[in-house]
Amino acid sequence: MAVTEMLHKIESEKTIWRWRWPIVAIAVLVGLLSVQMLRVNKPSPIEREIRIYSAPGSLIAGDLIVPAVDYHSTRIDLNRRAKVAGVFRTKDHKSRVSVLVLREVEFANWKDGLEYQTITETGYVPAGKISPVLDVGIYFLIIDNRLSDKPQKVRADFVLE
Repeated sequence: MAVTEMLHKIESEKTIWRWRWPIVAIAVLVGLLSVQMLRVNKPSPIEREIRIYSAPGSLIAGDLIVPAVDYHSTRIDLNRRAKVAGVFRTKDHKSRVSVLVLREVEFANWKDGLEYQTITETGYVPAGKISPVLDVGIYFLIIDNRLSDKPQKVRADFVLE
């Protein structure tokens, strides 16, 4: 009986050794196919734009220097109707800047020197006040010093209500 069990055990080991390489080959093929399927069928990343809307409160507060032949801009992104209110003043009556509020597309045209349409514009003055009501969208509040060859010190207080 012990001899029969031993012969049966030896026969089982031979069967295992005989199927060893086909099993290894099948395992490798399954592995390669899995890698290929994952490589080809990559899940598309979820592209979700995170948009941060402007909150009510201060947009510009205090003194700022607007460089010569340049401008200062503040982006306003609204998901509701809001009012931009504020005042500005240059250091003296000879210094002049313009304050504008433009939609995003108009801002690009304004920068490129093309025709644009303002929401509000003060013209080049030493002091002024604005208070436009804006609908949903992206806007830019601009303090423009592009016509001056000197930097301008401007005291500005603008809030989003």
